[in-house]
Amino acid sequence: MRLLKNRKGALRTAYAVILTAVITGVVVGGAVYYYAVSLAPAGPKKWKIGYVTYPFVDAWAVASETIAKWYAEDHHDIMELYTVVGSPEWTGLEQVKKGKELIEAVGVDGLVISAENPTVLKSLVDYATDNNVPCMAYDVPVDSPDLLLYVGIANFDLGKEAAVKAREIMIEERGEVAGKVVVLVPPPEATSYRDRYNGYKSVWADDANIEIVELGPLTVHTIDNAKKTVGSYLAAGNDFDVAWSYTGGTNIGIVQALLSEDMDPSEKILVASDAYPLTLDYIELGYMKGSTDQPVPYYAAICMKYMIDYLEGKSIPEVGDTITAADLDIEGEEHYGFDPWGYDEEIYLPAEVVDWKSNIARPENWVYTFPWFHVGVAVIDESNADLPGLWGNFPVKWEEAVIT
Repeated sequence: MRLLKNRKGALRTAYAVILTAVITGVVVGGAVYYYAVSLAPAGPKKWKIGYVTYPFVDAWAVASETIAKWYAEDHHDIMELYTVVGSPEWTGLEQVKKGKELIEAVGVDGLVISAENPTVLKSLVDYATDNNVPCMAYDVPVDSPDLLLYVGIANFDLGKEAAVKAREIMIEERGEVAGKVVVLVPPPEATSYRDRYNGYKSVWADDANIEIVELGPLTVHTIDNAKKTVGSYLAAGNDFDVAWSYTGGTNIGIVQALLSEDMDPSEKILVASDAYPLTLDYIELGYMKGSTDQPVPYYAAICMKYMIDYLEGKSIPEVGDTITAADLDIEGEEHYGFDPWGYDEEIYLPAEVVDWKSNIARPENWVYTFPWFHVGVAVIDESNADLPGLWGNFPVKWEEAVIT
């Protein structure tokens, strides 16, 4: 791992040197009078934080990016946030281009990244490191030895736990594991979605009486595209017992496809991944049996908090640490009359900091490793779908919440 000059291990105080008094001479009527001027301490340094993230493609992305901006606004005394977004093509190339421009034009002190592609974004981390700019990531990491910290779930587990829940429901309701399982397939370049897809399929791999039907790959990760894909399958006279897709939005598309064909979703076993607001509504209606989820409100906030700590010379989590509520408390102001960060222990703590290579999803495809703030996957069903700390339950219309 390359060291960042004058950052790691060097205390960078956020306060200016305080001059207690300045002796100044003033001439009045030919006589010189002296007086002392006390200077108040300068406020804390405002760090410039670059935020390289996804385009506003759906409710998850809007929520993640809006809450990140809220956190930065609430801590405006110590940070300024400069945001650039990737392209809908999801290649990561636009993120690299705009990220480099941000470093050149703004001179940011640190970068927080949600990578559209872990391999492509390595060139941005390389460029940032060469320019003495530390990098952290959340949701999707970057395959770089210079990533100081990655905050996120294992996407493999996000898919796997959805299948585990669906399989348990099948046994409970039908007494056996048998039937047809429809799985929507992501494109090869959508690496995190492929992890979810692989995790989901792994649960059914040894079940002789399960038939996996793959639809796709989808090239656009939207409700409408998933609805159209599943709708065409159903309209051709096909059916299924279980269905799943790799995003919250595309899982919603499965429900809407069933409804458009006058089929009752509650008769199917639908356990989604990513609990969107409409997903939680569908769980309450019985259309879905459940969903896996991740702590969206905390991702960027944790990175920003630890980035500021790092820039100020404080310690940040290392492999082997266990982070509890006593170690970390994410705080901010209320938004829409609600505290987005009031559910630390309920939603994401405690968390283990492990080596990224301990990720069972696909370590063989990763060249490098880095510290991983490993957040567990939440499994949501009708018993806990009303938890106020779930981002899908926030009193916000996400399509109206983006701060520009």
